[in-house]
Amino acid sequence: MTNAARYITGTEQAKMIRTSLREAFPATTFTVRQSRGSAITVAWADGPTVKQVDALVQRFAGGGFEASLDLGYSVQSYVKGEPVLFGQHFIFANRRLSLAFASRYLARASAYYGFNADAFALRGDGERGYRIDASDTRLVGWDAIALVARKVDAYSHEAAKDSPTARQTGTHAEVPSYIQRGE
Repeated sequence: MTNAARYITGTEQAKMIRTSLREAFPATTFTVRQSRGSAITVAWADGPTVKQVDALVQRFAGGGFEASLDLGYSVQSYVKGEPVLFGQHFIFANRRLSLAFASRYLARASAYYGFNADAFALRGDGERGYRIDASDTRLVGWDAIALVARKVDAYSHEAAKDSPTARQTGTHAEVPSYIQRGE
């Protein structure tokens, strides 16, 4: 006799993700939203890295997509030993940098490469985060922008690893033991 997997709606799935994120990263505020399709988007500012959050939330993904076959598929998971099917197949993690966070690391990254920090500008807004650009492309080329942007990203990842939460949980968040993904 086989047990039929219980279907978990996207709303229930999002609640489970929120609870796990709150437990793993109590100092960070996350937004967890369902899209109209089969995806959930997790967004936050600064805090843990995408890799740290993905290690936690991808356990809640209900499926995937095999591009070479143009095939979407479902994955059975287990919650507290019970077989379940999560309604939303994809979970996307979107980390953004706040103005204060990006500014602090922009000065450090430009000094690392010997550039004048005034040659760079932070573009964006509080809603979507900030990205590095040139204040004047005559002063600095696109290759320098890419170098500095990568260094800012690396510094922000170091900061996330040095956070109290990361020190408590290791290099990534502890995945709840009651969630197991079927293979």
